[in-house]
Amino acid sequence: MNQPMVDAFFEKAPVAFAVFRTVFYDSGHAVDAELLTANLPFQVLFRKKADEMIGHCVRELVSSAALSQDEWGRRALSAIEGRRLFDEVVSGLFPEKSLRVKLFPLFDDQFGCILRDLGTEALLRDEVEGFLAVSLDMFMIGSQDGRFLKVNRQFETVIGYTVKEMEGHYFSDFLHPDDVELTKIALGSLIKDGGIQKLVNRLVAKNGQIKTLEWRALPTESVFYASARDISDQVNKEAQLRKEAEIDPLTGLFNRHYLYQRIQQEISLSEKRGTPVSMIAVDIDHFKYVNDIWGHPVGDEVLERTASLMKAAIRGTDFLARIGGEEFVALLPGTDAEGALTVARKMHRSLNDHPHPRVGKVTASFGVALRDIGEDFLQWYKRADEAVYAAKRGGRNRVVLAGETTPETQSVSIYMAWNPEWDSKDPTIDAQHRELIDIGNHLVFLAVSGAVAHQISRQIDRLLVHVANHFATEESILSETAYPELPTHQMIHKDLLRRTGELAADYLRQPTPSPIFLSFMINDLIIGHLVDEDRKFFPFLPRSVQ
Repeated sequence: MNQPMVDAFFEKAPVAFAVFRTVFYDSGHAVDAELLTANLPFQVLFRKKADEMIGHCVRELVSSAALSQDEWGRRALSAIEGRRLFDEVVSGLFPEKSLRVKLFPLFDDQFGCILRDLGTEALLRDEVEGFLAVSLDMFMIGSQDGRFLKVNRQFETVIGYTVKEMEGHYFSDFLHPDDVELTKIALGSLIKDGGIQKLVNRLVAKNGQIKTLEWRALPTESVFYASARDISDQVNKEAQLRKEAEIDPLTGLFNRHYLYQRIQQEISLSEKRGTPVSMIAVDIDHFKYVNDIWGHPVGDEVLERTASLMKAAIRGTDFLARIGGEEFVALLPGTDAEGALTVARKMHRSLNDHPHPRVGKVTASFGVALRDIGEDFLQWYKRADEAVYAAKRGGRNRVVLAGETTPETQSVSIYMAWNPEWDSKDPTIDAQHRELIDIGNHLVFLAVSGAVAHQISRQIDRLLVHVANHFATEESILSETAYPELPTHQMIHKDLLRRTGELAADYLRQPTPSPIFLSFMINDLIIGHLVDEDRKFFPFLPRSVQ
């Protein structure tokens, strides 16, 4: 720091400031303090010149009676010895004066002393003490028209400009454009109102980085003194914490927590302004199969890509949040049901037009709901979510408006769903039947999403192995019962396994796979066999499992 400037600053400061050195006993305990330097207000307060006081101890400058009063002297020495802050109001040091005494450690055995006459208006507020603290990073003297008159070299360290490049130039030359007006207002307030003024603004460093500074400024008749502290790291960390609390790390969308905060704001604004607000609930179709077939890393890619495509379909005033694994919610302020349907259809079209490079086409089901008057978030979301499930019942990959009794377009699902009538009550058989349906749905998903041949081949191998094991397990369980049609059932199993292998081989050999194999798998191997043959042996299973 520029020593002459520091000296001038402390000389002009409106509080009494001095630096002392601790005097110790041989035992290591503090006994007194020797004055090393004092500014002009300190000299005025003691009515002595600096050279008359420097080198003298406190007990020579102040009466012992004043030091022993209320034992504040003992407490002060204890704080100095322990290098702790001492800050108390003391009476009796001078006739008819109450002083705020603040002692703070500097370096080695030295400490600073600030004396503030509580009865003198010129000494201002307690913030003066903070302004004069020796730990300030930066210090400058500014003109009332907004120019740097003097700056210390710490500015060079923080923002990169040299002292020469800053002195004589206007603050606005270095400020972030968005903070110019704010700083002008603060400067005007400083000149008008006086006292210690606080301000946080941003400067653009020489390398282009944005630096956030916390200022304290004190005016005089012609100039003002200001200290600054670089709080960029603190501000950036706080911003990062806020971001982490609001943003889903995988997709970059808002998260559930932020949605719950924002939704209440939008409901209040909608009611206050009398404007509509709509919601789109989204659920990716068959996302479980993506994770099961390609693994979770690819599943994450699908989530990121889906989020990006949907975000591109909304307006800047809308926002999109990920609220669960493959579930999303878009909030559309100022948008009625028809407008929300338009946005949902745009999202729907974008997903269909941009297949994933590895997985193929990934679709989603959309539920649209305009908020009703007086409806809270949970009621509103429930209607949107019910519309999503209506879309899924209608075949998935579609948009449904809440309250619609029929789907937008006719669609038949090609996926199999478990029917309670297929429940034999034998846990082994039922578990294998459910797994068989799941494997079949996986295979259908691969076929319609455009998966590569080796992925389909691997899933067909899984199907054949599972079917063979299931048929053997089922026959073993039935052999322990009185089921009379077991031999016929075994022959049906053998024929189904043979036909499945033959049709699978044909399916894999053809350049353009035929739907015959998939149709056989669904209608004959799985559903047909469950309905036509397996249900016949249910009554013969042991009563304990019925």
